[in-house]
Amino acid sequence: MIAQNLAKWTGVTAFSIGISLLAALPAQCQEPAQPREPRAVVRISKHMIDDVASREEIVASLPLRDTIVGLRCQAMIDGRAKLSVEMTTADGDATFVVNSQGTAETYVRGVRGPIVATAPAWGTFATRTLVRFHGRNFTVVETMPWAEVHARLDRIEGRRGGPVGRVLGRAARPLGNMMIPRAEREATPIAERIVKNFVDELAGDIVAKLDRTTAVEKSLNRIFPETKDWVFQMSSNSRFLQTAYGPPGSFVPDLPENPGRLKDVRMELWLHSTSKEAQDLVKLSKLPLAKELVHRYVETTLPEMAAMTENRSFDSVGSWLVISFGAPKAR
Repeated sequence: MIAQNLAKWTGVTAFSIGISLLAALPAQCQEPAQPREPRAVVRISKHMIDDVASREEIVASLPLRDTIVGLRCQAMIDGRAKLSVEMTTADGDATFVVNSQGTAETYVRGVRGPIVATAPAWGTFATRTLVRFHGRNFTVVETMPWAEVHARLDRIEGRRGGPVGRVLGRAARPLGNMMIPRAEREATPIAERIVKNFVDELAGDIVAKLDRTTAVEKSLNRIFPETKDWVFQMSSNSRFLQTAYGPPGSFVPDLPENPGRLKDVRMELWLHSTSKEAQDLVKLSKLPLAKELVHRYVETTLPEMAAMTENRSFDSVGSWLVISFGAPKAR
């Protein structure tokens, strides 16, 4: 079937090459690997996660509606933050952390009975959001927020204004100034909650985009239709999230270094084969006609991964066929 499809793409002359590709590329899908050997390994690089998660600056305006020192407070908080990605190192888990650091400022209006108080407020905040790759998709695990809030009383007056309101405000101002430290303490967990909710939503968008871009589950199902009973062996280091896929009892492979690795590689798919099959396919991928066939096969079988970039490579590393996806085109 694959050979026939390849022939349709390029004509009868592609038939013999299609037979070779049938022997080389899908062999790892059709012939069982050794009992404890994984069938495939997916490696997602920090560069890939940076593409999705890291941004120059995030600017947002968030509403504040809460009670602080007995005042019903309302404001719009203007915040700015930068994100960065921190990879973790672990066996049995594949995680990374999205860090944020930023500043915020606002002008708060608080009402209690006949009194209206206004105050500028400002502060700094940071978050750490743990994201886990489960082998098929990503999930947000937890966001840990931190905030520091400062404020300064600007005015106190009556709700109706006028001379009576101003007199009332002057009388209440000493007490208002004394309440500022308490207001800062009460505002801190409120600020942390607001930041956490915003970052959780942002992390959810990052996770959804990573799932769409990598499409690991769809890709595995196309190459290996029978994967229901497979086990996933997870790990991570400073460069990659890694998942090894195979039948129960398969081990985590100690992958050799790939000397042909693309600079700034985004994703690697390691398919277990034999040394000869992997070498044969790499040789074919360098011939003009066969190169086009190989790339079309990848675009058909792994369309989401192929859409990342036109910069791809095919390498044989021992008994592994390695398909690498490089940096996307500059926009």
